[in-house]
Amino acid sequence: MPQEPKLVVVDASVVLKWQIDDEEYIPQAIALRDDLYALRAIKAISLYLLIYEVMNGIVTAIKRERLASNKTLEAMSNLL
Repeated sequence: MPQEPKLVVVDASVVLKWQIDDEEYIPQAIALRDDLYALRAIKAISLYLLIYEVMNGIVTAIKRERLASNKTLEAMSNLL
């Protein structure tokens, strides 16, 4: 019998680590993402406001020059 994937709650700080490369704990966030999509070992849920929080984080990162403005569409597309 196949094992059910573990359920985890993902917040904006984790999702932003997938796009902004000057954060702490990026390897752990990438591993979580890979488990979500490639291995399907876990299933993620999030709060309804996650997309707004992440979009705000992307805009703030661009304003603070932590994310190149030419990466904006890619980051937003990855989120969706």
